[in-house]
Amino acid sequence: MSVVRRTYSPLFRCTLYKNDGSRKDGFEGVGGTIEDAINQAVAGCHSTNNPYCSQYGNDPNHTTCKFDVAASEAVTEYDADKLPDITGAVSAYTCSLKSSGARAATYYGTGASEQDARTAAANSCNKDNLFNCLDLSKNPDYTTCGGSYLIDGPRPSMLWSCSLYKNDGSRRDGFEGQGDSIDEARNKAAAVCKSTNNPYCDAYAKDPAHTKCATKVVYPGQ
Repeated sequence: MSVVRRTYSPLFRCTLYKNDGSRKDGFEGVGGTIEDAINQAVAGCHSTNNPYCSQYGNDPNHTTCKFDVAASEAVTEYDADKLPDITGAVSAYTCSLKSSGARAATYYGTGASEQDARTAAANSCNKDNLFNCLDLSKNPDYTTCGGSYLIDGPRPSMLWSCSLYKNDGSRRDGFEGQGDSIDEARNKAAAVCKSTNNPYCDAYAKDPAHTKCATKVVYPGQ
């Protein structure tokens, strides 16, 4: 009997635009932290020899980041009378797809139905850019399926926190905003700032000299 443990990890996707009119623009960065994703996007920008890439990486007018979740699965085979604690696990199907040739590898797919599991195995295979994954998932010489238990790990979410400072010399300064997205956090900080009747709060919310934002990965129960 197969036991599938699915785990999740945070993933950030950042896109940097120089907006300088050149044809080469729009640099992608992906990483487990927002800093890694921004640095990757900045590195791509540097390939154009633009001297402001590092500055653009911290400027929300040039760089936007989105939170995503990466999932991975590990499959372990057990004798039916030696199963581990599967409290909370759900019944599922698992398919094992074995490719051939110079890039031979084994790909797993899990789903509520056997067809879902075959499709998931083919999708995993496709990530290695093999052209015949869907056909292999239907071929019993390459793909085998069976019942399994799925232990689904906790799925993280992201909490964004932004601190806005007018820096105008007034005693009332420093405004906090939180949200599921960076835009929501900025807007909430700007909304509190507006209670002081400062006309520039919205602009300050997108100005890295006035607003700093940070992220925190949150798991269920925390």
